[in-house]
Amino acid sequence: MFNFHKRENLFATRVIVEKKEEPEVKEPEPQPETRAEQKEMNKHRYLPGERLQMKLNQQARKEKKADRKHACEPLKEDDVDRISKSMARVMGELS
Repeated sequence: MFNFHKRENLFATRVIVEKKEEPEVKEPEPQPETRAEQKEMNKHRYLPGERLQMKLNQQARKEKKADRKHACEPLKEDDVDRISKSMARVMGELS
């Protein structure tokens, strides 16, 4: 039923060794010699609409910062009068 093999010599077995390929070593990019070459290397190429999105995000950040700045200001006497008049008008409509 089962076929068991007897080896006469343990050292008579074959060993297959596979060569592993060494990964390619990338050479570092040459360093720029002039400022113009350095500027060209660092130049970022934007996708269509990416610059517009950056400007819109910057504008939204400025608006949000301005809103936070105005929210922290203390109420002035004119603001208190205006709020009290509007509250009186609302309370008059409710009754």
